[in-house]
Amino acid sequence: MSCLIFLPALFNILSVSRLTVEKKVPVLYEMYYYLKLFGSFISSTSGVHYERMGYTAIGLFAIVSLFTYTGKNRGGYRLLRNAFIVMICFISIPYIGSLFNGTGYPTNRFIFGLTFLVSFIVVIMIPKFYDMSDKQIKSVFLISCLFGIYIFMFHTMRTKRNLGSMICLCILLSCCMAYKLEIFKYKKRLLSLIMVFVMLVLNAHFSFSPLEEEKLINNYLDKDSAAQIMLEKSPALAVQELEKNNERYDTNVASAYYQNAAVLKQQKGVSLYYSTCNQNVGKITTAIALNNTTDYNLYNLDGRTYLEALFGAKYYVTDAGSNTKVPYGYHALVKSQNGYQVYASDYDMGMVFTSKEYISLSVYNALTISQKQQALLQGIVLEKNNGLKTADLQFDDQNKQYQFVNQNGVSFQKNKFEVTSKNASIELEFQGSQESEYYVTFNNIHFDGKRVASLYNEEELNNKSYVEMKTIKESMLYNKPSVGRRTAELNGTQKGISVLSKEAVNYAGKSDFLMNLGYYDQAVNKIKLTFSETGTYTFDNLSVVCQPMSSFERDMKKKEKHIVKDISFGTNTMDMNVNESDDSMLFVAIPYNKGWSATVNGKKVEVQKADDTCMAVKVPKGASKVHWTYTNSYFVMGAGISGVAWIGFFAFAVYERRKRKYKNTSISS
Repeated sequence: MSCLIFLPALFNILSVSRLTVEKKVPVLYEMYYYLKLFGSFISSTSGVHYERMGYTAIGLFAIVSLFTYTGKNRGGYRLLRNAFIVMICFISIPYIGSLFNGTGYPTNRFIFGLTFLVSFIVVIMIPKFYDMSDKQIKSVFLISCLFGIYIFMFHTMRTKRNLGSMICLCILLSCCMAYKLEIFKYKKRLLSLIMVFVMLVLNAHFSFSPLEEEKLINNYLDKDSAAQIMLEKSPALAVQELEKNNERYDTNVASAYYQNAAVLKQQKGVSLYYSTCNQNVGKITTAIALNNTTDYNLYNLDGRTYLEALFGAKYYVTDAGSNTKVPYGYHALVKSQNGYQVYASDYDMGMVFTSKEYISLSVYNALTISQKQQALLQGIVLEKNNGLKTADLQFDDQNKQYQFVNQNGVSFQKNKFEVTSKNASIELEFQGSQESEYYVTFNNIHFDGKRVASLYNEEELNNKSYVEMKTIKESMLYNKPSVGRRTAELNGTQKGISVLSKEAVNYAGKSDFLMNLGYYDQAVNKIKLTFSETGTYTFDNLSVVCQPMSSFERDMKKKEKHIVKDISFGTNTMDMNVNESDDSMLFVAIPYNKGWSATVNGKKVEVQKADDTCMAVKVPKGASKVHWTYTNSYFVMGAGISGVAWIGFFAFAVYERRKRKYKNTSISS
């Protein structure tokens, strides 16, 4: 009955690249996870892998009572005991967490299942708290002692919330013992209600009070502020009145608040945050080594001049207080608003254009990163040539020879950086070029993090204070760092990327990165690399590339002649009028999706994958009208299934109603 919305969502999720990337799932979680699991069970302690439970001391009390219960109908509770054991095994095994997360990274978001089970057990066992056997009381007392030892043994567990839970456990045990010894005989229901209320308030206090250590409430926005930030303060507002011919805009404002602002403002931006976005978005960002580590979270195009031109970003918005350089060609400051500055490109960018030059997929895949972005402005990458001329590709990117200087906390060996302290740095010295964009590229880079404890020998540890030594040693309880942040700096311009190991939650299979450090009229000669985490960074190749902009001007003059401006957008439709002197391919800088179909002058044509990620159709010589339509076939299929199911449901309901009515009539007669 829900297939109308279920099928489209299901097949979209199954197609995203997040599920196809090979992740390294450990056999067991880190030791810290299992240590914290106990505390997470009876307090509002935040979970390591989404196992936040916070059932209060009553939850633990009920579980112990269930397993030690010797009264009537003991066998009837076997199913609850077995179910609890199974769920505990589930949250203890990473492979189960990965399976329930669509074979992605291991996480316990299915914790609501355990929560429902524990809630049911609490309801069943609370009435039995007040007639507990000696065995049950001893068991609860033993668990309380173990919990106390657990809290005081590990420095990281010695928190106010865990101490509060320990006190609640002792009070609960004392009340049950006092009731059993008939020291007092208050009403059971009232006593239970008071205990539940007090423990819920305690958990809520430690989770949401701004006075406490976690301050969970700080993770949330005030009422209505999200809409206000998105609709009244985003960079999208600064370009709203400038857009005329369906131009896109890009921005260097790297804030998650604004990533989907273009959608709400019905504009055309390049940033997005959508967990199940089109997998071809990830393919293009991987192919051109854009410095974002995930496929579903894109801030911008890194200010790379070639990419801004390819995807039709006519405007570039910067934070007025930022020192990030604008891409080459964005000379005109056309607007200042709300702390933003809007620059317009000197070139006619265009997100839809035609081309008569063909690049084979095999040739494209063999190019270097900097060559690929140049090639994309000289022709269209297609699986077949469609009768087009093969592009005569020309490249002028310059790989610079460099040497390492000023090493601070980092050493370089063959294709490897050994980082021994946080925020270590090293500089690359080279001879730069004039009127060029400067890139630092890494091919097949990987990160193997090191725990803090591995950086100290026994003598160094002994010179630390007790608290410092305890903290350092307890780092062995955690997983090794799985994310290494690397920053490149040139003349005050900084760009950073996160290098993820296969154990990292957001690992997306990306290992090639290009960091654009901006355009410079005069030659510069030194780049500083900074590493946030200790560990080993290995790579196949590290390059410093200067990209002269003379070739960009040449390619843009050629592209501008073929930009399509007569475009109109409707609901799931696009219409374009094209007039070409020869047979050409019409390129649209929108990610390829099987749901798109197209007609040229009323005749259906094949929608082809262009540049291995976008869309293109062949248009003949002369004037052509191209109509695009998007249809989600799974929506149609789901609607059919839902329709049949609903008809069947109502037919069955009518049948049952008539059956009962006939039965009642027969009894009456």
